Amino acid sequence: MSRYHGHGGVVYMGTSAAGEATTTTSLQSWSLSMAADRVATPAMGDSNIQYVQGLPDCSGEFSAWWDDSFEGFYTAMVSGERLKMYLYPSSGATTKYHYGLAWVDMSIEASVDGAVTLTAGWGAAGDWAHITT
Repeated sequence: MSRYHGHGGVVYMGTSAAGEATTTTSLQSWSLSMAADRVATPAMGDSNIQYVQGLPDCSGEFSAWWDDSFEGFYTAMVSGERLKMYLYPSSGATTKYHYGLAWVDMSIEASVDGAVTLTAGWGAAGDWAHITT
């Protein structure tokens, strides 16, 4: 088992349903949350609250420096289509990644005392899988 530094993370993303996924640029970070719904199911006589678990909610965010040569996040958002997405924790472990279809939204922030940043949120638009070959 190996450990990896986050600087090698990579995101490939399409810009439409038919578009091929290509690498994103100026990425600072990405996240994937697969937190599942839990519903409390206490019954009389139980010694503590018990839960049943539902489906995972695959969603996440990207943070990037705004790069005027990369319009991928904006194009994906305005396409109104679900798109292909591949999340690699490290370019040093190319056989381990998460992938699926996603909806994307974004925001840009500019401030007088900092660089222009972009934040993109995404949510599953189909089944997601984890490859560990």
